[in-house]
Amino acid sequence: MSPQKKGLDLKEEIIEILKEKLKPLTIDEITNLVNKRGNYEQLDGSPISNRLIENKIKAYPQFFIYEKNFVSLIDWENLGEIRDILLKEKRRLTTKEIAEKINENKSNSEEKITAGQVYLRVKRYRNLFLIEGDEIELIQEELIDALEDQNYIRLKEKPEIKIGERKNIIKEIGVGNFKAFADKQKIKIKPITLIFGPNSSGKSSIIHSILYIQNAFATGDLDPHYMQISGQSVDLGGFKQFVYKRRYQNRIVWSIKLSADCFSDRLKEILQNINDIVVEIEIGQGFKEKTKEVFNSINNEYEILPTGELIPTGKPKVYKYDLYTDGSKLLQTSLKSGNRLSIDFIDLSHHSFQKILKAIIEANTLALNITDEDMNVTVEAASKICTELYTEDNMFIPQKFQTEKSESAQDILIVSKVSKETRAEDLTRAIRLHFPRILNEIFDGIYKAIEKTLGELIYLGPLRSYPERHIAFTKHNDPNWQAGGGLGWEIARDNDEVREKVNLWLNDANKLRTPYRLELRELIDIKSDDLNRIFSLFKDSLFNDLENEIDDFSSLVSSDDINAMDEETIKTKLNDFLEQYEFEIGKLLDDIKGVDVLSDLVLVDQRSDTIVSHRDVGIGVSQVLPVLVYAYANRNKFIAIEQPEIHLHPALQAELADVFIQTAIENNNTYILETHSEHFILRLLRRIREGYSKSENPEFKVDDISVIYVKPTNKGAKIYEIPVTKDGDFEDNWPDGFFPERGEELFL
Repeated sequence: MSPQKKGLDLKEEIIEILKEKLKPLTIDEITNLVNKRGNYEQLDGSPISNRLIENKIKAYPQFFIYEKNFVSLIDWENLGEIRDILLKEKRRLTTKEIAEKINENKSNSEEKITAGQVYLRVKRYRNLFLIEGDEIELIQEELIDALEDQNYIRLKEKPEIKIGERKNIIKEIGVGNFKAFADKQKIKIKPITLIFGPNSSGKSSIIHSILYIQNAFATGDLDPHYMQISGQSVDLGGFKQFVYKRRYQNRIVWSIKLSADCFSDRLKEILQNINDIVVEIEIGQGFKEKTKEVFNSINNEYEILPTGELIPTGKPKVYKYDLYTDGSKLLQTSLKSGNRLSIDFIDLSHHSFQKILKAIIEANTLALNITDEDMNVTVEAASKICTELYTEDNMFIPQKFQTEKSESAQDILIVSKVSKETRAEDLTRAIRLHFPRILNEIFDGIYKAIEKTLGELIYLGPLRSYPERHIAFTKHNDPNWQAGGGLGWEIARDNDEVREKVNLWLNDANKLRTPYRLELRELIDIKSDDLNRIFSLFKDSLFNDLENEIDDFSSLVSSDDINAMDEETIKTKLNDFLEQYEFEIGKLLDDIKGVDVLSDLVLVDQRSDTIVSHRDVGIGVSQVLPVLVYAYANRNKFIAIEQPEIHLHPALQAELADVFIQTAIENNNTYILETHSEHFILRLLRRIREGYSKSENPEFKVDDISVIYVKPTNKGAKIYEIPVTKDGDFEDNWPDGFFPERGEELFL
């Protein structure tokens, strides 16, 4: 069972105990004290086990030292200065250099530290410091944030964030001329977005379009077969294959609406009082007219004549880039001759641009008032410079524009005093200097906002990987492994918290109700050099002596002399024999503990306490585990999953819906789920009706769900949004009825 806290977090509980006792304790002693204090228990009320304590200690090497079965706290009071120096220098330092830097901050009356004392302080913390000769390097830099409080003050509870109150960064996706879609269709994105529809209707096309654009940002490739994020799980087949009806003369349209909450501070400063932006792009294939050779009998020669047929040439590219703010077009660019993307339109009357132009005037003149004539001059100058801007870089969408001759501060006289005769010219020069730079900040800021948002995308395909029998030997870092869910098994193996959450789901009587529990088993390579070296030393230095002592003791026991000994004498001789080799044997066991081990993830059948593999149980477990792990392990991610309910019993499909609600709230994840599950949507509707008012779960509201139905037509797939009412019902009828098959089977 997963532990449940009644007071402190378990890690903090162990820290408190060690601070109270002021000495190292064994695992067993810590376990007994934890249970005695009563601040922590397992969900079924049973006491905390030694294994749970040991796992927690191993999970936090930045807090605990675990040696020879004894646990103690890392002394950050003495290590803090060394850590801070290494963190600041970001390189290896000798013990002498560290000592000198520590002593620089000491007064003349304070005792100075020596290089030898530096070495003695760090030598036992090899999980935190790399020591080579007299050089020391910090190797746990990622743990520094967790170490800032050397007194281990309790962490503050994070305020509860209800799903309806959190910021939803992606508000809408648009897609057209892509796979099943002809005309552009829009998909509202909420914390939980469900996509329904018949097979081959185009449901997957929505997710695949997002994967395509994310891949374009990552690689610049607009003509992919396979993508980095999905590996071989998705094969788009190249532009000519995924453009609608393979009409490569048409352009794919894709758009994304983002909340202004994802803007950098600088972009918020430039684009003030904006709620959202929409970036829309058109991607097309270049082509040329096909020609053929025709014999001209009059001229008695061959001629090259056009056929009227267009053939593709070159790679697909972005032909159009439009930017909207709060539903109003802000600017438009398009591809021109010379492979240059240029600005066609810019709304200089927009309040953001008006503020920018006024700021430029105020910064470059001493005039107290800005006249209408000043604004007319600056607008005209800004409009003219925009027609000269272009980009030739290979970025997916424009990030920076330039002119044939970029203005510089040396080229332009910045006006401090202006006369009536030169005012217009001076303002024009100021606009040419500053406005393109600010415009580039907008393009760059939007590019980075979309790149960062799509960079949070995680994809799980419809067919999950079926890992090898022993998870210990699986270590793949490729898209197929991740998109197929194989990575989920590695995360469950390596992340104690996630593993316990999955176990709760596997064991809960109201969820999967299996008798299985995920646990770790440590494996040692019996052929490892370290192990062979240890046993060799043991044999050479101890085994021969031990063998002689055993022979002597055996001779004593079998001799007549034993009859003359009383019971206490025999016990004393036996204890002397055991104590003589207790240290050597204990050292051997400690050395063996130091050998590198592999952690294997196994399933334990709790009915018989038998270890089994995931390959020995039902396929449903192997298919749902990656879904659970990806949901529990990720935070602030945009997670796209095809058929999360695959191979699950209908009742469990409903329970899985609660997992997505929980992790959308607690982990701030956004989900887009392609599903066929009636039970899934029914559970979400039920939670809306209930207000999801159980004490352990936050409120789930109608604004937190988007239900999309994709219907195939002879003019391309059409997307229908199915509104949900506040009382958890559908506001409109479904285009083809809500799962009409059930009624047909029951009543026809």
